[in-house]
Amino acid sequence: MNKKALTWIVVLGVLAIVVIWGVGRYNAIITAEENVNTAWSQVENQYQRRADLIPNLVETVKGYASHEKDIWEKFAAARNLYERAKAGNDVNQMEEANRQISSALARLMVVQEQYPELKADGHFTTMMTDLKETE
Repeated sequence: MNKKALTWIVVLGVLAIVVIWGVGRYNAIITAEENVNTAWSQVENQYQRRADLIPNLVETVKGYASHEKDIWEKFAAARNLYERAKAGNDVNQMEEANRQISSALARLMVVQEQYPELKADGHFTTMMTDLKETE
């Protein structure tokens, strides 16, 4: 073989290695992006589950503490904010809605302490367990 053919073989070999490396990196980037999307969808699923559980919990507690109206209004406002944020893919607004939901949940726990018979309600206990699992 002459020098020119050997040079072309080396150049093509290096080029093949660069192309293979580039394809590998591209695949790694795509895989990482899919992993991020999957993880974020799990977060959104948990937020949605939490938002869906709260109205049921609120209805159960309403029977015991109907005069605590402002808590229910805060839940409704926070849930509506979450739904708007989710529709607009606004992560900051979703976080704010979840902070409001957490605040309302804390107030709900105070109501629970004021009404000991609420703790004995099986439906309430089941929903609280579901909510704790979601948290």
